[in-house]
Amino acid sequence: MEKDITFDYVLNNVVGAAGKYQWSRYALPLFVLELSAGMPNFLIFFSGYVPKHRCLVPACESDPAQFNTTAWTEFAIPSPEQEDGALAKKGKFDECKMYTMFDESGDCVASNFNTSNPVTCDTFVYDQTFFVETVASKLDLVCGSEGYKQLLITLLMLGLLFGSFFGGLMSDHLGRKRTLYVGQLITVVAVFAAAFVNDYSSYAVLHFIYCAMCPVLWITNQTICLELFSNEYKKMLLATKTFQWSMAQVVLTVAAYFIRDWVYLQIFVAMMGVLGLLTWPFVPESPRWLAQNGKKEEVLKLLLKIAKTNGKKLSPENITLVDNFLQKIDDGTTKEERKRATSILELFQPKFRLTFGILTCCWIMANVGSYTLSLSAATLSGDFFLNYALTFTMSLFISVFLWLVLWFKVGRKAILAGTGLTVGICCLTLAFIPKDLTNPILIIFLIGTFAVGANFNLCWFLSPDFYPTNLRSQATGVTSTIARIFGLIIPFISNLGDIWSGLPMVVLGSPFLLLTLLIIFFLPEITDKELPQTTRDAFALHERDRKVSTISTNSQSPINIDQ
Repeated sequence: MEKDITFDYVLNNVVGAAGKYQWSRYALPLFVLELSAGMPNFLIFFSGYVPKHRCLVPACESDPAQFNTTAWTEFAIPSPEQEDGALAKKGKFDECKMYTMFDESGDCVASNFNTSNPVTCDTFVYDQTFFVETVASKLDLVCGSEGYKQLLITLLMLGLLFGSFFGGLMSDHLGRKRTLYVGQLITVVAVFAAAFVNDYSSYAVLHFIYCAMCPVLWITNQTICLELFSNEYKKMLLATKTFQWSMAQVVLTVAAYFIRDWVYLQIFVAMMGVLGLLTWPFVPESPRWLAQNGKKEEVLKLLLKIAKTNGKKLSPENITLVDNFLQKIDDGTTKEERKRATSILELFQPKFRLTFGILTCCWIMANVGSYTLSLSAATLSGDFFLNYALTFTMSLFISVFLWLVLWFKVGRKAILAGTGLTVGICCLTLAFIPKDLTNPILIIFLIGTFAVGANFNLCWFLSPDFYPTNLRSQATGVTSTIARIFGLIIPFISNLGDIWSGLPMVVLGSPFLLLTLLIIFFLPEITDKELPQTTRDAFALHERDRKVSTISTNSQSPINIDQ
């Protein structure tokens, strides 16, 4: 019987595709790395939290000054100019203005305040209900300096942009493992150092550095996982990777709840990164990357080690089979072909263009939607930590949801379109719902957050599946990079609420509805198809009318053997 040998065939039938070796690497060391890599990205949600605040009124304050509303605030501080925010009502008094006093040394009485002359203040009292101190309260990043807080969000997106682009290049050119741990080391140093700075500029620079490292870690970690397992286990990988990412958010929220101080929270995240560095001896290089980059002896040694750990006793025939397969890859890929295969320009080949364009649009909306809604959780009515706990805990169920729909053979394209449609409907509903309906708003918000989280996770897992080994990380990196460019607008979406409180949600939700149509009609379905090893294999995936069996027959430079 004639068989076509592919990398998935070697994993499934020779060395073991999901045995003790893969799960021991994936379940612990790569999980620790994923956990530590997810936290720096969300640090700004907590360390940069802007507490409720008001002007310091020296004549009326207790010692020390307390934020809690007292009777004198009604005549010393004006009411807010705007009644509602995008997701909640405004507070009872203006956060940035106070009335002038006729006599600065006089008593704190209504008659001593000029209620027709509100002025902007430069000294504030902060609510310490949720945090003793944050970067925003330490550096007074409020009112006239609010733009500096928005700049931190912009630097987050700018960091993700740079990291997405260079992370893919580094991973494909230098190797997965080397890139992963260099990025992890830089992250640990930057996060730790940021805890001890006392000026905005230093914090902003370090914040940018560790945010830039985040996508380097995400892209490389995911690629290693995808390339250690065969196609048969993608469903389980998608579900468990989503769980790991959500756990990073939940652990950070729990840590912030108990720590309540941004300095110690930064130190905690840095220590989690140190745990990630300690996993170096247990994480292998990707066998597919080694094979595609002319490292035959190394990959053969690794595959034999995988087989031994998985309890597979290889016959001389099987060892010869694997050796011949690797030699075929090595012989069929010249240095010039390897160089061409790693060129970013390959993404713009005619057969890739439409898919690349749709995936890029998916990334843009998933990125903008995910971060905008996550940042908006801080503006919801009620307890700050409870809102974030609900938001991030909800994301834990994304893994269960994705596993179930994939288990029941729902196509990935259908899930991508369905989750995008749900986000669009939720955002438009939030735009028009009365802001005093706090419970319905929270429920709709959580549904939208759940849907955009699932959508974003699908973007991460769909993008690599369309491209060959030496282009896979770059493809994810480029689409992610473009998405991060658009992500630079995220801090300013909330400003649209100054025009109309519902406008931010309309601007966020409408494009999701249009994108759903593009996905349904133009994105090819790749469910149950193998990862392409070469550019030719990737071209086959974009032949929309071909059956899976046809792709399998022509894929991965097969070696025909008789058994």
